[in-house]
Amino acid sequence: MMDETLEEDPQREALEQVISLLTPLRQHRQASAERAHRQAQVELKSMLDHLSETRAS
Repeated sequence: MMDETLEEDPQREALEQVISLLTPLRQHRQASAERAHRQAQVELKSMLDHLSETRAS
């Protein structure tokens, strides 16, 4: 029983290492996607504002 636990341990350690590396990457990607989304909203609003100014004149 004790040997079985020792055999599985390196796999578990490797898995935990991969997870700890991937988590910040996913958070970073999400943050940069949110920034891009906000930027797109700002640009869209300025285009719409410009369009309504053009139509008004």
